[in-house]
Amino acid sequence: MKLEVANFNIEILHHDPMVYVVERFLSDKECDLFKDIASNDMKRSKVSGFDKEKNRRGLLDNRRTSSHSWIQHSYDKTTTDVALRISELVQVPITHAEAYKILHYSDSQEYQAHHDTFDPSVKDYQHYLKNGGQRIITAIPLFK
Repeated sequence: MKLEVANFNIEILHHDPMVYVVERFLSDKECDLFKDIASNDMKRSKVSGFDKEKNRRGLLDNRRTSSHSWIQHSYDKTTTDVALRISELVQVPITHAEAYKILHYSDSQEYQAHHDTFDPSVKDYQHYLKNGGQRIITAIPLFK
């Protein structure tokens, strides 16, 4: 099913769970800005968990081999404007959202299938839940 909402063409791919594609949600200029900001701080991606030997969160794991960088919504006017557009589209306040996580995958890299939920009874996962609970929406802009 295809819809037009505001200035966006939206294609619904699945209803439960809701999966849809919004064409041209980001301009080429916005995509370039995100790539430029992220390129200064790319690091090997980790999975959630606690490294008891190093006493810190995040574990290296061969199931996730991408690189990533975090960008705060408030980084500049463009990143703030995009965050507000996403918030309006998904009808969730921006205060309930994580920072942008910009990912890069080379040909041989991957992130294997996984669940984005945490068992609240496991102490090591409580940190991930303290600011609002489980993830309910994932917005994934794709750019080359």
